[in-house]
Amino acid sequence: MENVDLLHLIFAGLSIAATILGGLFGIVKWLAAERQKTREDFDNKLQLVQERLEERVSEAEHGIESKVETALQQMGETMRGVREKINSVELDSERRFMPKGNFDDFRKEYREDMKRIFDRLDRLPAQTNE
Repeated sequence: MENVDLLHLIFAGLSIAATILGGLFGIVKWLAAERQKTREDFDNKLQLVQERLEERVSEAEHGIESKVETALQQMGETMRGVREKINSVELDSERRFMPKGNFDDFRKEYREDMKRIFDRLDRLPAQTNE
């Protein structure tokens, strides 16, 4: 009878051990599933954040491009206006000053005066700093 009781005791111990091991295995499996679920949730949230960030970056790039294009248009208009003003001043100068003999006389006198000044400067003795 002792063999039968010992055998029952061994079977009972093995049953308890199997139950404990089965419970531990179930807990480990459940933890692994929860970990996977948490990882998937995190990946989904990360994907959403990345998509939103890409949208905002795209919107910002579009806004910057729009501002640059507007600035370039305004700069082009300004440059055309400046060029037009320069052209009108040149045309006005040609009409008012160029045909006049006084202006040509002034230029001739100015050139002669400058030539005389440089001739006199060339004749001055060279000074040395000692």
